[in-house]
Amino acid sequence: MVEEASTEPPIIASPDADQKAGAWGRAWEISRWTSLTSLVIMLCTPLITFAVYLACAQYGGSLLALASALLSSSLSWGGFWALFPPLTANACLIYAAWLALQILLAVAIPDVLHRIIPRYRGGEQLGSITPGGHQLPYSINGLQAWLISHILFLIGGYLTGVI
Repeated sequence: MVEEASTEPPIIASPDADQKAGAWGRAWEISRWTSLTSLVIMLCTPLITFAVYLACAQYGGSLLALASALLSSSLSWGGFWALFPPLTANACLIYAAWLALQILLAVAIPDVLHRIIPRYRGGEQLGSITPGGHQLPYSINGLQAWLISHILFLIGGYLTGVI
């Protein structure tokens, strides 16, 4: 006798499901330190990216020269932002295309790396148990999306000269 596959996620009974119904997931209680460090990372990452760009474009690749210019007041914060190239429609189009590619890779491309790399746990994996007892499936394809993105970047940069 062959059973038909159910399209609904499996329900897994938990002995203490009632107790955990209001507190599920990984980050139920977040410390102030975690919140602060997350905020610092979110605020500083773009600044670090801008600083590396400026160091390469204006200071011969020296982050130390950029830092000393900022600290010695020979470069003001207003001057810091003025050194960046203006935002263009072409740059916005390239960013929109990159964002669309990332969405496509995350949603539409199934993972095949777990079949090629023996210890890689990609493909369809079950997530955490929800308060209702469900365990939802997720497509784990981030490594594959990262590889495809970088391969396309290298092709675009070195072979075609587009990037």
